[in-house]
Amino acid sequence: MNKTLQNPRLATGDSQTRTRIIEAALRLFDRHGLEAVSTRQIIAEAGQSNQSVIHYYFGGRDGLIEATMDSVMALFQEFDQTLQQSLANQPKQPTVRDIVGALLYPVMQWHSESPQARRAFRFLARLTQSDPKYYQMMIGRLLPYHEPLITRLQAAMPNQAEELVRLKVYYALGSMLHSFSIMRVTLGAGPMQGVPSMKLADIYVDFLAGALQGSTQVPLSSN
Repeated sequence: MNKTLQNPRLATGDSQTRTRIIEAALRLFDRHGLEAVSTRQIIAEAGQSNQSVIHYYFGGRDGLIEATMDSVMALFQEFDQTLQQSLANQPKQPTVRDIVGALLYPVMQWHSESPQARRAFRFLARLTQSDPKYYQMMIGRLLPYHEPLITRLQAAMPNQAEELVRLKVYYALGSMLHSFSIMRVTLGAGPMQGVPSMKLADIYVDFLAGALQGSTQVPLSSN
């Protein structure tokens, strides 16, 4: 059922207000972290005067954080669709690098061109360092995207146990999230100054693909 019909607060005018509040929260969470930002600051940043507006639209602070998370996750849905289409069009079994590249190249281009993208990555990175309930909330939203990725990587690495592939994907996504949040990976900043952005993208894809394919001497069980 259409959410606009379910909830009159999501009608056109109110939907715009709701979006402004989410965007204001994202800007402040990005700058200062979740714990350092008050609802009063978010209300002021959104240009609102009613101090009950967050409770009205989101049921409180937790509801706003969840709505902000959903807004950010929605930005990544298009890349998941692009990944699936790119790999489906390949005539052969894609390699690990094919899979990693199909995922990362579009995301890295978006990251290099869009302040919104960089803000989204920093917000997600902050979630991993905040209250565990927010972290679990984020993981729950990422799982639907993990499963197809794990299935494809498992097919590309048939000699590696599924449990090991899952752990490696977990580490790889964590590396990607924090790398994109703390430095401009594709913009040639810091020690990457002067390196063409496409070369940086190739290096990063090789780095993650190599990490996924690498062997491990550590047994997954104590038996």
